[in-house]
Amino acid sequence: MSRLTLALTAGPLDTVEMPGLGVPGRVVTLKGQTGLTADAGTILSEAERMDLVGSLSALLGAGTLDGGRYLAALEGLAADPEPMVVGSVLDALGGVQKPFVPADLEGEYAAYLHRALRPALDGVGFRPREGESETTTLVRPRLLLWLGDDGRDPEVQRFAREQATTYLDDPGSVPASIAGACLILASMDGSPKQFDAMMQRFESAEVPTECARYLQALGAFRDPALVERALDYAFSGPLRTNELFTIPANLTRTASGSDRAFRWMTEDYSTLAERLPPELMGFMPYFADGCSAERLESARAFFGEPEHQATGTTRMVGRVAAQLDECLALQARAGDSARRFLERAQP
Repeated sequence: MSRLTLALTAGPLDTVEMPGLGVPGRVVTLKGQTGLTADAGTILSEAERMDLVGSLSALLGAGTLDGGRYLAALEGLAADPEPMVVGSVLDALGGVQKPFVPADLEGEYAAYLHRALRPALDGVGFRPREGESETTTLVRPRLLLWLGDDGRDPEVQRFAREQATTYLDDPGSVPASIAGACLILASMDGSPKQFDAMMQRFESAEVPTECARYLQALGAFRDPALVERALDYAFSGPLRTNELFTIPANLTRTASGSDRAFRWMTEDYSTLAERLPPELMGFMPYFADGCSAERLESARAFFGEPEHQATGTTRMVGRVAAQLDECLALQARAGDSARRFLERAQP
């Protein structure tokens, strides 16, 4: 077992055990505003840099690393030339977005994401390139989604709308690897006419992957009236059993969407029970997942009623409650430092 030392600015040295690494005693310096030093990519191997993301997350979870320095470190790692490292950073950001980014910080967070992730997207390009690695192909749509949605990048949003329009006319003219991401991004501010187009394409598509893309896009519309149409369509449309949750799952990209998806489940619980195998009903408490104590209390009340207690329900409520406790604890422990970093990092 090798030892990797993280020198944290304005804080004590922390030593993290990194199983499987080849060179003991390597040092990476994390600087408060800039994250990793510029030559970190030459100091550590690709595998070590991926493990570093996980170790930083462990330090954050243990309360050793504060939220601001964690975000700064991820910003540094996001500039890594290896797509797999960038993918690890995206996973890490997804794990802290709910506790670190309340509604009043969304603008600052968008600026942070643009600063952290746009260089990575520029590096891999908006469209696939001949001979690129599979990992590059896989990380590109993730970067498009992060930057186009939470990052509010106007160029990415414009690109997605253009590609979505082209795809609706001729699916074969848009690279399959980015088609789904572009359809989702284009739908977020889409009109009723666009909603109708997506619905018609879903119903007429014969290729399963195309059906899945259109259905996911139907769950991405943000206009409240279209959200209601999409949720109604989950039952009224020609959806298979395994497609019932595609639309509500896509709503959970936002806090308000998560609340609406939870209400959809409670309002239509009996209909779901008719459509789903009994063993799946025990997973319904996962609709309360997130960082909302209010939603968890509503779930406890709902699933406390005998008619809503399918096999496994009580155990699942307990798991969701444990996840919520972790989220709220992280928010209380590291949320203020993350806020200070995001507010201070504005240009």
